[in-house]
Amino acid sequence: FLLEAVYFLLYFEAYLYFASFRSCIKKLQVRNAEMRDNLELLKTVKVAIRRGNKLAFWDNKCLACSLAARRMLEKRGISSTLHLGVRYASAHEMEAHAWLTVGDFYMTPNGDNSYKEIYQL
Repeated sequence: FLLEAVYFLLYFEAYLYFASFRSCIKKLQVRNAEMRDNLELLKTVKVAIRRGNKLAFWDNKCLACSLAARRMLEKRGISSTLHLGVRYASAHEMEAHAWLTVGDFYMTPNGDNSYKEIYQL
């Protein structure tokens, strides 16, 4: 799982750097994957993403981590929801954040409650 996580983290970090966000969203259209209630597998993928992120020599953003986790879950037939949110950092600046859930289980950290969700995929 760990090597797969590092691979997908690198893949999506590079993909987000070179491709437009619109093409990334099109690539992640919801597929008909069945939701399996396998908490142990979800925890394994979550730990692999977290450890792979620590091993990576590049700085992964929340969106790359969420996309990598989503791809790993898709390969195992588990559907997930990608959440995109924003918040005001100051009077003139906004911050964006992405997180991934499977049902009520958070695969990637959702930050704090100050993020207003603007999109789900």
